Amino acid sequence: MPSYARRGDFWSGLALAALAAYILAQARAWPYMTEEGPGPGFFPMWYGGAMLVLSLALVAGTVLSRRATGRELQWRELRRAFACWAAFVACIALPVAVWRLLLPRSAPAFPLAAVVAAAGVVLILGISVR
Repeated sequence: MPSYARRGDFWSGLALAALAAYILAQARAWPYMTEEGPGPGFFPMWYGGAMLVLSLALVAGTVLSRRATGRELQWRELRRAFACWAAFVACIALPVAVWRLLLPRSAPAFPLAAVVAAAGVVLILGISVR
């Protein structure tokens, strides 16, 4: 097996290229331009095209690079990154999303969501600085 086939950039580039091809195939079914201007297929066509070009550049860069082995996986850094992500979701994204989706705009829950979000920022900074 070639050395580039053991690297994540190669496989993620191929997966993104497949997703981009699917987006482009679906976008072709929608009108690109309408009488009023850009149609519903305009954004997906450009987005899918850019995604395809960039993912193929990622694959080509991985195949053409001379680096045979990657560095050792740093489990401590990985755990810290996952903890920051989990703290963000639990303390900021989830309460704000619930407040925005389930409660009316004039609900008094906004100060509570703001306090929870501020506490989440402090928690995330505490985890990431350690």
